Amino acid sequence: MESKKSSIILIQKVLEEYSDENHFLTQQEIIDLVQKEFNLSLERKSVSYSLELLQENGFELKKSSKGGYAYIKRNITKEDAYYLLDGIFSSKNIDNKKAHKLTRKIMSNLSKYERDEFKNLTSSKKIVDQDMNSLYENIKIINTAIRLNKKIGFNYLDYDKKANQILRDDGLEYIVSPYYLINNYGKYYLLGNYLGETRLLQIFKVEKLTNLTLKDEKLTPLEELSSDMKDFSIEEFLNNQIYLEGGDIINAELTLDTPKVIASIYETFGENAFIYYKDKVLYAKIKGNQTAIANFLMNHLKETNIVEPQSLKRKLLIMMKEIQRKYYRPL
Repeated sequence: MESKKSSIILIQKVLEEYSDENHFLTQQEIIDLVQKEFNLSLERKSVSYSLELLQENGFELKKSSKGGYAYIKRNITKEDAYYLLDGIFSSKNIDNKKAHKLTRKIMSNLSKYERDEFKNLTSSKKIVDQDMNSLYENIKIINTAIRLNKKIGFNYLDYDKKANQILRDDGLEYIVSPYYLINNYGKYYLLGNYLGETRLLQIFKVEKLTNLTLKDEKLTPLEELSSDMKDFSIEEFLNNQIYLEGGDIINAELTLDTPKVIASIYETFGENAFIYYKDKVLYAKIKGNQTAIANFLMNHLKETNIVEPQSLKRKLLIMMKEIQRKYYRPL
């Protein structure tokens, strides 16, 4: 009986590894592979019985007109694998080690032939520096608060003029009603209401939250913030936040009039930004897409000045002239 049980398991493993919708195995090929992989000799009669038993117990096999068998109903398809891998390697919150561990788990659901289609897939992902345990603990607390309709409290991380990390507003505790946890391009954001702000809704970067706690106080329902919030749509809100750009990669140098813009620079350009203090002047060096940098500067004209390159100055002037052409009307 033990021999029969083990042969069924080994035949299942061989079918999972060596068959798919484009690769069928004859009974003799199954016998040869079990012998090669597991050093176990099987009789054709035993293979036939095992195949029938596997099918009776929900192991979905497809039989070809030539008599071969293939396992086709897998937990993850090739298409699923492409989407999952794209999500894993696009995420800024999964480091290389974890990404490759997850990749191996996904690949184990495919046949060897399907895995071959992914062998040339590479990623430029680098190891993330932030404390992942802290990030996911924040996510856990926020999810709990949303589920229980509770407020949360936290300090918010920021930077001083020398790019040292500090607590914003001298360590003020923000008491916030959390509504949505959003993953946008691999970064997590909290959409909530903080009564200290004039705007009804604010977006907080989850990785910047520290000393996060769950409060006993009930959150303020969205519809109580304003009558306009009664029909609030998170999908519509997110669609309005799309920010796309195109252009050449450049190295830009800026002077900053205030350290308040440092957080925005780091959040937008990440490790491609370098902040330094020289001769009592705050500088930023940024490597990135010229259009993206120009769009960023359009939102921070009062806080930034372009040192170089000249092409970025021209880009910004063209954008401003276009705005003037479209919207300027003499009074």
